[in-house]
Amino acid sequence: MKSVKPLAISTAIPNSIGSLHCFSIHDRVINLLNQQQQLITLHRHHNGISPMGMIIKECDFDYLHSLLLANQSRPIKQNSQGIVVNNEILISNNARKLQLQITQKFISSFTFIDQLIHQFDQPTGLFGSLKSIKKNRLPTELHDLSEQIALLLEGQSIDLSSIIGLGPGLTPTGDDVITGVLLLLFSDPFCSRLLDNLPNQFPLSLLEQQTTKVSANFLHYAMMGIFSANLLNVLHLIQNKRYTNLTAVNRLLSYGHTSGADLLLGMWLGSLILEKYKYG
Repeated sequence: MKSVKPLAISTAIPNSIGSLHCFSIHDRVINLLNQQQQLITLHRHHNGISPMGMIIKECDFDYLHSLLLANQSRPIKQNSQGIVVNNEILISNNARKLQLQITQKFISSFTFIDQLIHQFDQPTGLFGSLKSIKKNRLPTELHDLSEQIALLLEGQSIDLSSIIGLGPGLTPTGDDVITGVLLLLFSDPFCSRLLDNLPNQFPLSLLEQQTTKVSANFLHYAMMGIFSANLLNVLHLIQNKRYTNLTAVNRLLSYGHTSGADLLLGMWLGSLILEKYKYG
């Protein structure tokens, strides 16, 4: 059996023994789905890594891509050694493990993030360009989300049903904005401690009823404080207040049709919520 060794695997990747099926194939990712409706994502090298992902060398990814594209119903199963495709390829578990949680909390600066996003004119999915976003003219949906997050920080249950799944795309705008907000909240040394009950309030089974399967999985991880490497790289830039090298931001903005801009908008909104929560 041919063995494929990933370049890296997320420590949070689902590890459930049993059959998988090929859920979707794209140029840069292949999404597999287990019997618990959890995604496992194979990423082509140089395209980041998600919480449920592993990075595959270009040549290996292209081979798997062509194999599954020819017949998406080929048998796939996960065992203790890795993922077996068509009884002929083992994608091994024996690889470098990446921890995709925020390890170093810090106090973010709204002023820095505000100046950062206003350098970019990319369109968001629903709320105009990043450059046009103003804190004193928040769209109704973002205002409502801010109020719900404020309730969350006061220890109350919240209702995000009006924004989860809002907008078009594989990961709708509303979901990406929530993910960006949660990234900033989980990075804060005080507020991160107030989010322990989020996974119980928003289990994967509930999220799947409100948005796409791919987006529900991303949101589920965000509720637990686990994020894609591209997001953590931007957070590192924000932590160090660096304007000089914006490679991480540009890489994020190239993600999806408007997902990168929506995620950056969410970070900005998260920082605004933190500023209001702390300083009124």
